[in-house]
Amino acid sequence: MKARYHEIADLLEKEIPKMLSRGETKLPSEPDLCEIYACSRQTVRSALAVLFDKGHIVKHKGSGTYINVNSSKGKILLVLPRGSEYVFHGIKQYTTNYFSSKGIEVLCISTDNRILKERKILTESLENPPAGIIIYQSGNANLGINNNLLEALVNKNVPIVSLCKGDNMPKGIVSISADIMTGAYAMAEKLCSNGAKKIKAILPISATQSTEQMKGIFKASLKNQTEFEENDVVWLSDNEIGDILNSDYRTLQEKLRPLLSPGTALFCGNDEIAYHVTKLLSRHGFNIPDDIQVSGFDNSYYCTNVSPTISSVGCEPDAHISAACRTLLNIITGREAQNQTINMNMFARRSTK
Repeated sequence: MKARYHEIADLLEKEIPKMLSRGETKLPSEPDLCEIYACSRQTVRSALAVLFDKGHIVKHKGSGTYINVNSSKGKILLVLPRGSEYVFHGIKQYTTNYFSSKGIEVLCISTDNRILKERKILTESLENPPAGIIIYQSGNANLGINNNLLEALVNKNVPIVSLCKGDNMPKGIVSISADIMTGAYAMAEKLCSNGAKKIKAILPISATQSTEQMKGIFKASLKNQTEFEENDVVWLSDNEIGDILNSDYRTLQEKLRPLLSPGTALFCGNDEIAYHVTKLLSRHGFNIPDDIQVSGFDNSYYCTNVSPTISSVGCEPDAHISAACRTLLNIITGREAQNQTINMNMFARRSTK
């Protein structure tokens, strides 16, 4: 006849898949388990020790006992273009905190926004599959350069959630994307309604969202009969953006010069660019927004750390990444998951009229 603690260990082991199917990863507390199984605390501790030795559970000091989701498939892999800067720092922090609260470890890797580096990371993941992946693709997701590797990971039953919209995303990958085009349209519409005669755009050439931003600007400019054409876009390479972030404005100044005329509105592809454009224009005596309107994108901390403060578009704080984390956990625990589009809101400030 089995000892009582072995019986309880067997019952808990059978309960684990049911808990995961409900999205639960934390076991009841020791006092609660004593009550559930009508036994002493020592018996519960012995039962938990059996599960711990089998690798089914992990203990986090001061937090409790969790199902070891990592036991068979490793960690959650978070793949970002940049790991510790701009909005990506918040994504990394939220993801780590979210899964840590479920007893699941997160490994964050930066691709430096390089498609080939992303390819290397995904290839290594095929050799040692993680429990799941959240990825913000490098470059333009619609190019699909690394789709074959993503498909191979899906075929190995690795759950993948993409933070980008991709029209040719491989089957089996769930997309949780911000509504970039609608957000860009709303900002361009505001610039037009504020009297902009022309819209000029300054966009990162390697950013996934730049194509959607252009669609939104075109849609708003056509509706309002405001000038905007393909040659009204200034494209910035990663190296040029690096110079700008280091306050080397020579390239930015050269590229801005032909764009500056009365009644122009500058649509910047992200708040980093908008911040430095605002500083450069103010340094050269331009009155923002009376001479030139400036808008950003992402609604990050950059918007309120410069004068005038920058109008921007963004999701509610953590709305994008929180939806992605919940979705990945749903897939891991066997529940259904669907593509989602997260709304973006307008945050009007002093850089637009």
